Amino acid sequence: MKRRRWTECLIEWLIDALISFGILLAATLISLALSKIHDDNNTFSMSLYILAVALIARFTHGYIHGIVASLVSVVCVNTIFTHPFWEFNMSITGYPLTFLSMLLVSLIISALTSQIKRQEQLRYEAERDRMRANLLRSVSHDIRTPMNAVIGFTALATTHIDNKELVLDYLKKIHISGQHLLSLI
Repeated sequence: MKRRRWTECLIEWLIDALISFGILLAATLISLALSKIHDDNNTFSMSLYILAVALIARFTHGYIHGIVASLVSVVCVNTIFTHPFWEFNMSITGYPLTFLSMLLVSLIISALTSQIKRQEQLRYEAERDRMRANLLRSVSHDIRTPMNAVIGFTALATTHIDNKELVLDYLKKIHISGQHLLSLI
C-alpha cells in the first residue's frame, strides 16, 4: 500500500468529522422534535443516538469517530433528554451501562466496517493483478506468434540463400508478420 500524504489524511479526517457532526446533529434535532411532540422524557432519543453511533462507525474511517460519537451521544442523552433537563447528572441509574453499550456498538461496527473495507481492497488488488496477468498472457501470445514467424523465416532464408524465389517468399512472410506485430502495438 502506498503511504498517504498528511494532507490526504487530514482531508479524510475532516470529512469524517463533518459526517460525524452531521449525523449527531440530525439525531439531536430529531430527538428535540420528538420531545416537543411527546412533551416528556424522550424515549426515542437513546435509540436515535445508538443509530447515529452505528451510522458514524459505518461511514467513517477507523475507530476514533465512532468512539467520540458514543461519548458525545451519552452526554447528549444525559444532558438534553433525561430529567433534570439541560443538566449533566452522573447519578442516573444505568448511565455506565448506556455508555458501555454505545461504545461496544461503535467498536463492533467500526471493526466490521474496517474489515470489510480491507477485504474489498484486497479483492480489488487481486482482480487488478489477475487482469494484468491475463493481458500480459494475451499480448505475449499475440506477439510471440508473429515473432516466431519472423525468426523462423529468417533462419529459413539464411539456409536457402541461393534460392532467390524461396528467399523472396520468406521475406514476404517476414514482412506480413512484421506488419502484424506493428498492428498489435
